[in-house]
Parts: sequence; structure tokens; C-alpha cells
Amino acid sequence: MLIAGATPTAAAWLVEVTNNLYMPAYYLMVIAVIGMITAIVMKETANKPLRGATPAASDRAESKEILLEHYDNIEHKIEAVDEEIAALQKRRQSLIDQHPKLD
Repeated sequence: MLIAGATPTAAAWLVEVTNNLYMPAYYLMVIAVIGMITAIVMKETANKPLRGATPAASDRAESKEILLEHYDNIEHKIEAVDEEIAALQKRRQSLIDQHPKLD
């Protein structure tokens, strides 16, 4: 969008600086090559949910499968947090044991 908006200004500036009427064509060729490289390098996202987007299902069975997968993911995260809490509580207790005035 920035390049497209600046194209007329850049083309006029290039012609003025170089005194070459073909400079806008060269400018557009360079931009076209950049666009082609971008199109080749980008991954296809058709029929795939984008990162951070809410998953979409085509039928009830697929929506149930997505929800079950989501719930399993949540359960795994909860278990990981519980393990972290247990480890921190053990660490806290060992520090308390080193200092008899703390309870």
C-alpha cells in the first residue's frame, strides 16, 4: 500500500533526477519482481485458520473434534502449571526449612 501510494511521486522524482523517461518502467519492474518473490515465498493459507483466529468447522463432527482437541490442550497446560506450582512449593519449603524463624 505504501509503495502503490508513493509510485507516482517516485516515478516523477526518478524522471526528474535521471532525465530518463523509462525510469518509471524500471521502477515498476523492480516492484513487480519484489511482488513475485513475495508471492512465491509466502505460504498458502487457503482453507486453513490463520494464527490466532478462531477455528472454523464445516460440520458438527468436526466442531466436536476441534473442541476435544482444544480441551485436551487446556488440560495439558493445567497439568504443566500444577507441576510448576508443586515444584515452587517444594522450593519454598526448602527455603523455609533453612530459616527456622519463618513458618
